[in-house]
Amino acid sequence: MKRTKMNNLKLSFTTAILSALMATSALAGTWTHTYTDQNGESETFYSLWCYRKDDGTYANNEWIQDSDGTWYWVEDDYTLPVVAGISPDGYMYDDDGRYVSMEGRSFPTIEQASMIATGMTYEQVLAILGPEHIRSSNQIIFTNDGTTSYAVCVWFFGNNGKYRLEFLNGEVSDIYGYFY
Repeated sequence: MKRTKMNNLKLSFTTAILSALMATSALAGTWTHTYTDQNGESETFYSLWCYRKDDGTYANNEWIQDSDGTWYWVEDDYTLPVVAGISPDGYMYDDDGRYVSMEGRSFPTIEQASMIATGMTYEQVLAILGPEHIRSSNQIIFTNDGTTSYAVCVWFFGNNGKYRLEFLNGEVSDIYGYFY
């Protein structure tokens, strides 16, 4: 009987300790417009976001998962990017830093990009490059001559560059290529 009382006492003590540990709230990082460096000097960005981790450091050149499950890329200047790109680990993000899945997409080659010309239709471009990685603009413009559709689509070449195509009324109107 003494053994049972001792076991119950140990069990009660262990339960109390675990309950106290589990009751502490988990800290989470926060999004902020203000970055404070190690010397205590602050800089506020009115249109840029920084992510301050629960340990007080700022995310830097890394992926952060937000409370809603969305992954964001944070640049090496401690802010979310304002232009879509590819992280150093090879994952794509949009112009808000959100992760973009490569499912159904591939990185085109420079040879494929050289086949694109002004006047080609959107469907012809898709047949060569595959689905765009980012569509940064898609709008209808009303003019005196009628309605014009305008879209800007971007394809990445891995970490080697990007191809930006502008479409007017479904046809390539401008081509911008950046290769590093």
